[in-house]
Amino acid sequence: MPPNARSHQSQVAGRTEGPLTCHQDQSNGSKLNLLYSTPSCYLYHVNNANVTWTQKTDDFFPYADRPHSFWTGYFTSRPSLKKYVRDTSSFFQTCRHLDVFGELYNHIQIFRLWDALSIAQHHDAVSGTEKQAVANDYALQLSVGTHGCQSLLNAAYKKMMPKTQTVFPDQHFCPLLNISSCYATENMKEFTLTMYNPLAQDVADYIRLPVYSDSYIVYGPNLKPISSQVISIDTATKRIPERGESIANYELIFQFQISSLGFATFFIQTNKNKNKETTSKVTPIQQGEDFELNNGLVSISFDAATARMKKFGNLQSNIFTTLKQNYFYYIGHAGNNSNPDMQASNNYIFRPVNDVPTSISGGTHVKTLLIKGNCVQEVHQVFSPWVTQSVRLYKGQNYVEVEWTVGPIPINDKQGKEIIVRYDSDQNTNKTFYTDANGRQILERR
Repeated sequence: MPPNARSHQSQVAGRTEGPLTCHQDQSNGSKLNLLYSTPSCYLYHVNNANVTWTQKTDDFFPYADRPHSFWTGYFTSRPSLKKYVRDTSSFFQTCRHLDVFGELYNHIQIFRLWDALSIAQHHDAVSGTEKQAVANDYALQLSVGTHGCQSLLNAAYKKMMPKTQTVFPDQHFCPLLNISSCYATENMKEFTLTMYNPLAQDVADYIRLPVYSDSYIVYGPNLKPISSQVISIDTATKRIPERGESIANYELIFQFQISSLGFATFFIQTNKNKNKETTSKVTPIQQGEDFELNNGLVSISFDAATARMKKFGNLQSNIFTTLKQNYFYYIGHAGNNSNPDMQASNNYIFRPVNDVPTSISGGTHVKTLLIKGNCVQEVHQVFSPWVTQSVRLYKGQNYVEVEWTVGPIPINDKQGKEIIVRYDSDQNTNKTFYTDANGRQILERR
């Protein structure tokens, strides 16, 4: 055994000495003691100590390790990586399921993605607090693991299909739907879409597919036409550099329903004759016009003077509340972190120079397009050349979806900016709000 290894193991053993030690062994001629404990042994000695332990019921946040160093920046640092980890986790479950259903038992591909996802759970990975080069490597490892699982899914899909003389084509995947880009859907006049539900409950939702034409027909699993809608991709999304040479100018939207652990296949083709039922009505909003999104379940109203949100309503319970929204930025504190007073605002720490944020759009009227169709109602808004958003209300859904696009953040003034979106309501919450701990429990926070 190398001296360093012997020294390290001796130190580890030394830490476990004392009342928690339940067993001690010494090899013949060796000076190394092997010490270990068990949970039952630990609990036995803790109870014998007869110590009254304090209870903590409030929140651990905000956490700070020194003045001006509250660890709140990482909640939103590198949001793209956070979403990539979450989406890859869902894809990983699908990969595991189909590996079993197809009786492939391809452990190499499974473990490769499993390993990448496990490492991505590190507190300096999904948190976004790592250096950019390290973040790139985390994303690369997730991508390598995902590509391996895509090959596995293709093999499982072909094996599970009925035995015929027809050779089933490889399935293409769309990992860039978040920027409205998918090579397969935007370069084909006809294609099939197969979706799998890895959850133990039925799912009913809407999907948005990047396409090149403004007219399509969608056939459901029963080969009957289903309701769909085509909507133009907004300008801010088209400018995203990672879209590369994508030719998609539209998104095709339709609803799907998939049973638990089930498949659904849809058949999609361009329509030579423009279908009025799938066309979206686009209306530019002028200053002084009140307008709203309303699907019979919920409503969201917008102010006539500014075109910003002003009221949200639950139409089923007839409850309405003021809901104002705007985008702001704080100037981030500059520093070299040499002492608390020089603590910089960074991916760990949120430390603004001023307490009052600056409105990105000011008090001006926000450039707005109102879009309505038979699947979704949308509001496209431009708060500035580098901040845009889409507010969506889908048919039959009791929630409002807000998708924002921020960047590139201007830094010509040599000042870093912390961008926030703020919602103001007239609800009397006494500064109390609730968050969920990964779906396991609800935490009360102030």
